[in-house]
Amino acid sequence: MAGGEVPASEAVARALEARVEPSRITLSSDANASLPQFDEARRFVGLRAGRLGSLFEVLGQCINDHGIPLERAIGVASTHAADALKLPRKGRLQVGSDADLLVLAEDEWATDEVWAMGRRVYRRG
Repeated sequence: MAGGEVPASEAVARALEARVEPSRITLSSDANASLPQFDEARRFVGLRAGRLGSLFEVLGQCINDHGIPLERAIGVASTHAADALKLPRKGRLQVGSDADLLVLAEDEWATDEVWAMGRRVYRRG
């Protein structure tokens, strides 16, 4: 990382250590977004596409590298973001919600399935 940048998982850990209210900490993905690239002098040199698995890699780092409990890390990427965006039907599994769900691989931070509005829209392999 250049210029004092902090990895997202470390930023989450630092915020929790600083006693920031967990519901005020959110992660979101830049998957398939246009991400700027800069050279050593911090000049813009182009764009690159975000990666689909980046959010789950960060969640894995929060848990594995920083010891953040799974239930707290999951909230950072689901209910906290949905609540901040005032989307009460998102970020949770409960009656009346949209039934959006990611099924993670058993031994890795990778997506096996994606469900949206109660229907499977992606299955790995």
